[in-house]
Amino acid sequence: MANSHNTSGVNFHPNKLATFQHDDSVFSAEWNTKGTKFATSSHDGRAVIWDVKTSERLATFSHEGGFYKVAWSPNGTRLAGITSGLDDTVLVWNVDSLEEIAALEHDWAVDSLAWNPMCTCLATMAQNSVHIWDIKERVKLETLQHRTRTEFIAWNPEGDKLATASSYGIARIWNPETGEQLKEYKHDEEVYCIQWHPDGTKLATASEDGTIAVWDVQTGKKLNVFEPDGRPWFIA
Repeated sequence: MANSHNTSGVNFHPNKLATFQHDDSVFSAEWNTKGTKFATSSHDGRAVIWDVKTSERLATFSHEGGFYKVAWSPNGTRLAGITSGLDDTVLVWNVDSLEEIAALEHDWAVDSLAWNPMCTCLATMAQNSVHIWDIKERVKLETLQHRTRTEFIAWNPEGDKLATASSYGIARIWNPETGEQLKEYKHDEEVYCIQWHPDGTKLATASEDGTIAVWDVQTGKKLNVFEPDGRPWFIA
């Protein structure tokens, strides 16, 4: 009998290929770009890198209180982790040497982070601010400010623009080097998620108002609006 949740009518029974075990709740998990390694973050005080094929634990990074989220750099040479303790810090490691290469301190708890495509900068999101960090120099380059809580951040494919979404119903595009706001797109309610088109010419925004809008990045014109059933929490 077909699974009632499978609208294709075809039975689907996935095989478990591997299990990666922590001692407490796992908060995030992410593949590296080659698909050969898997990073996990947990409340057990550890972020771990695993070999996908063998399930072997390749590296363990420890922090009191654990890690809320981990993120690979696009080239797979760096791993960043948001601590889930009270120190409001993002730690960055060299995956080959396992050396900690940066500790980025914040005034508020960090909710999310995103590497630029060149792997030179990290954007971190805390409350209504987005911070741009130079990882090699370990310095903050810019702070981008919303009036209310920031909900999502995304680099464009070229890495020369950063899009942010806020709970005030506004999405913005910034020049991350200068902090200049380039464009602003408005919804009637909170914007949950933003995604760039692969060629960088369009931006999609998903909102509490029940719509997904597609915008022309250069002109700021709204190109299309979709109204799916229910709230559009995420777009890809």
